[in-house]
Amino acid sequence: MSPDTRLLMLSKIGPPLSPSPVVARPRLFHELDDAVGGPVCTVVAPAGWGKTVLLGSWLERRAADRPIGWLSVGPEENDAAPFWNYLLAALRAAVDEDTCPPLFSLSAPGGRGADGRVFVALLVNALSTLPVPVVLVLDDVHELRAPDVLDQLGFLLRHAPAQLRVVLAGRFVPEAALAGVRGTGRFREIGAAALAFTTGEAGELLAGAGLDLDADRISTLNEHAEGWAAGLRMAALSARAAPDPGEQVARFGPDAPFVADYLLSEVLLRQPAEVQDLLRRISVCRTVNAGLAAHLTGEDDAGRLLADLHRRNLFITAVTPDRAWFRLHPIFAGFLRGRLERSDPGEARRLHRAAGDWLGRHGHHRDAFWHAAEAGDRDRAAHWFDRLWLPLYLGGDHSTLAGMVARFPDDDGRSGTDRRAVRALLHLATGDLANAVRCLPAEVSEPSVPLELVRLHRARLAGDVRAARDAAAALLAAPDPPVELQALVFLHLGAAELWAENRPAARRRLEEALALARGSGRQYIMLGCLSQLAAVAGGQDRPSEAANIARSGLDLAERRGWTHTAEAAMAWHVLGWSHYLWGDLDAADRYLDRAEDAARRGGAAEQATIRCDQALVQAARGDVGGALAALHEARDVPAGARSPATFATLIDSELVRLRCAGGRPDAAARLLAETVAADDPWPLPLLLAKAEVRLAQADPLGALDTLRPALSGAADGFLEERIQAYLLAALANARLGRSATADTLLGQAVRLGRRERFVQPFIRVPVAALLAAHQEPDADLDEYLETVRAATRLGTEPVAARPGPRPELSAREVEVLRLLPGVLTVPEIAAELYISVNTVKAHLKSIYRKLGAPNRRTAVRTAQSAGLL
Repeated sequence: MSPDTRLLMLSKIGPPLSPSPVVARPRLFHELDDAVGGPVCTVVAPAGWGKTVLLGSWLERRAADRPIGWLSVGPEENDAAPFWNYLLAALRAAVDEDTCPPLFSLSAPGGRGADGRVFVALLVNALSTLPVPVVLVLDDVHELRAPDVLDQLGFLLRHAPAQLRVVLAGRFVPEAALAGVRGTGRFREIGAAALAFTTGEAGELLAGAGLDLDADRISTLNEHAEGWAAGLRMAALSARAAPDPGEQVARFGPDAPFVADYLLSEVLLRQPAEVQDLLRRISVCRTVNAGLAAHLTGEDDAGRLLADLHRRNLFITAVTPDRAWFRLHPIFAGFLRGRLERSDPGEARRLHRAAGDWLGRHGHHRDAFWHAAEAGDRDRAAHWFDRLWLPLYLGGDHSTLAGMVARFPDDDGRSGTDRRAVRALLHLATGDLANAVRCLPAEVSEPSVPLELVRLHRARLAGDVRAARDAAAALLAAPDPPVELQALVFLHLGAAELWAENRPAARRRLEEALALARGSGRQYIMLGCLSQLAAVAGGQDRPSEAANIARSGLDLAERRGWTHTAEAAMAWHVLGWSHYLWGDLDAADRYLDRAEDAARRGGAAEQATIRCDQALVQAARGDVGGALAALHEARDVPAGARSPATFATLIDSELVRLRCAGGRPDAAARLLAETVAADDPWPLPLLLAKAEVRLAQADPLGALDTLRPALSGAADGFLEERIQAYLLAALANARLGRSATADTLLGQAVRLGRRERFVQPFIRVPVAALLAAHQEPDADLDEYLETVRAATRLGTEPVAARPGPRPELSAREVEVLRLLPGVLTVPEIAAELYISVNTVKAHLKSIYRKLGAPNRRTAVRTAQSAGLL
């Protein structure tokens, strides 16, 4: 016998109207299609997470494929009679009577005393006669609380026939309904993480609401909302009514229009008083566990309430695998804190102080510091700072440390020397020597660890080995210095030795530092050691080993998010230089560009050496003008930042050689005469430059005379420079008609380059014709020789300045472009523009493509020429 539908609200038997716009979500449609292959699927998430809209749009697309029933559950269904009457009506609305007559002859149990399980058994039997499965959606199932209804629903789920597929949707599913179903393989769950809007889906929703927002605004909004659908819709509503929709979206938070009202009515006021009190108190915490919740509330069962809030998806997420620690959704937490601070600011401070005390006693010192600072307890915050600053600094967590230092303004007269020194250390970590010096007090009453670290770091940046050793001795003289501090000291010492070109000593120090860092688990120090060891190997003419060490360091940096740090810069630099030597200019460009970006947070002298190598790549591409400009930039090392002794020599020699390459040998000769006194012993780079000048002036005998110290070993230099010396000598002999001697010298160059597979020296010195005629008696050299020949045949096309149409950049690309000439790294550009790092990278890729630029520096020059900057 059918229920009298006149007594039923038909709006409950079918999906409610969806808010506009509705975003198609194919990824979740596919997941639902798979899920209803089994008997039970749950869709659970907090209020406003898009559960009902998703299911409604999914069913609309699947209505033609299968029979579908829908029941929107309400509090009135906590009586078995109305619940089963509505459920029967939903099923009957989905199927025809002639396909399942038993279903239409059933009567729902009459009251609370009725035997509901008998009815459920009859329902199971009736559904078993269906020719095809029916999908039944029970929405807002969290409204069910009556034990008898939950028992009967659980009975149905446990014994559901193959012809019934049930989807339970709500903020949570009562456990009594799922008893005996979980863990049987008959159960699938789609939770809040899957339901959260992706950035693309958020963009589609906002565009459907009539908002024309750039990708960065959308990404930032969605990250802040954590994919909360209702939050995104409320942001769209408030933005549409605002004069500047973009700015309104940027300010979206718990105080935005509609948000507080929604969270109050839909979430907070629906909770019992004890839960409201718990939420109010834990809102001051970034994370909370049972013990902390009990301490803040004074209630022993606070942990039970906390776990229940998580089970019921009340805007709370587990942050540890064992579900011992939780956090509130940031917008919900901000809403709760706002109410607390407006109603009783004093209580907010007391709760912060209590939370900090508990966290400090239980070993959570960072959070203890944060709560002490929020409570305005300066002395307690200073106590935790003194314990935390060194581990944070040694661990490379400079952003956290900078935030902590900022809690002690240096203009209040109470900031101690140590904190000023720590602030100076953070400036030094970004290569900002001027601000580091300004942070330090004029007079120092007594030395301290941070002050000695400042001395050591400044010595490293300047390559002052003596000052570095003095500061290191002071730090290591302290009783029982921590192992990780010893590792950092040896890292700085090794880097100073490397900068002073004492490579064997640098290797010893750095290997000792690496062993100590590994033993103490200090991965940021390990990254620094690997980067510097890669530079040592490169400086010892082992680019293959150098590249392998650099990759090991960058693998670590990638895992820890440190690829843009100063300690990663040298690793990128070494990879760029190695690929330059191997003739892979595209890879060299990419790596040197990454090095330049990371070095913006390092020393000025290191930036200059990277710039110099970028100039070599530009010269290899035939861009003489760009290479000259880059070398002049590299030459201008700021005062206080000293480069290696060979660095200035290298720049001078390259400036001379570029003038030769530009067809100005006389100008090159004049510059050479101005650079080096005639009676000085000439280093190898300058001998190469002078030999090129002599060859350009049609004086091969003068070139050979110049190269004599290089060929005899009297003038030492890097391997690629010695190879070039042999090649220039071969070229000079060939021009004198001494073919056999030229071929012998060429063979020596080939044998020197073979071990590390150097290619670039053979491209730089124009010996393609000599290579083509060269016959190498050693068959083992054939493969390498053919690689070199192919590279010299390919060569490079000179870069010509070709006027063309002004590149069309988007408004956001122009904003990114305007920040490129400065010293900001990619993450800092992202922070400046309130966009993600990945978004900045995407814009840079597009800018480089549109400007035809291989790297950042070239993009700036091209943009300046085009009038974009």
